[in-house]
Amino acid sequence: MRARGDKTTAAPRRSVLARGLILLAVVIGVLAAVMVKGRMAHLRALAGGALPPWTAAIDTSAGLLAGGADAFGVRLTWHAMAPDGAALVWQLGLVADSAPDTPATGRLVLSLPATAVDLTLVGGAVALSGVALTNLFGPLPGLEAPLRLSGRFTLDSLEALMPLGGGLDDLVGSAQADIRDLDIDGTDWGGGTVTASAAPVRLPGGRLVLTGGVAGVQADLTLANPDATRLTISAEIDDTPGLPADLRGLLQAAATRDGPLWRLATTFVLQ
Repeated sequence: MRARGDKTTAAPRRSVLARGLILLAVVIGVLAAVMVKGRMAHLRALAGGALPPWTAAIDTSAGLLAGGADAFGVRLTWHAMAPDGAALVWQLGLVADSAPDTPATGRLVLSLPATAVDLTLVGGAVALSGVALTNLFGPLPGLEAPLRLSGRFTLDSLEALMPLGGGLDDLVGSAQADIRDLDIDGTDWGGGTVTASAAPVRLPGGRLVLTGGVAGVQADLTLANPDATRLTISAEIDDTPGLPADLRGLLQAAATRDGPLWRLATTFVLQ
């Protein structure tokens, strides 16, 4: 297979004046929108093309106090609550189109003066059906065709504290989710748990444990850089007669046999 190289694209350079005018337009738009009840409709009318692309997902009627947004098959809603001391608080709701019966609830706290954001979520689920793993990792060694993943992922809890202006290595938090009916290319991998944690001066990482399927799996996953473009995986996979030929080919190309286990240590470029 051909080696896949990193792609870098030079962003067009704007003059200081041009960037200043764009920033000024956004600031004026935000201030004007707040004065007229903070609706996205007013902000879009005033700021026009100066708004970043991600704002297109926000409802036209949304504002600072309440609103919603749709992105990646997930509906997010927020509603301002009474301030908690020197902090602003919003109640959150998230529901995936694929699992409308299991919404997530939580809250977001913005400390004042604005220095950090505290996020808490409980519950919520997403159901995947036939998602190509190459959409996440690019071509996988030893495989002629992309692997496809299906299953149901349910969030037990998520807590995260992020300093404003900080990076992933400043994030503090933890999360846990359950996995059920995991199927990869027609092979049953059972279910299990995935946990994640983050601490200062250490990039976020997690652990995946699967049981009850074709083979047991234990894997440690860590983001390899602050840009979250590389994922390092260190895994142990039981060597069982039921392993699919494609997966066995991948393990033979990228892993090491150790008695009854395959040991895999590799870094993927995230798409």
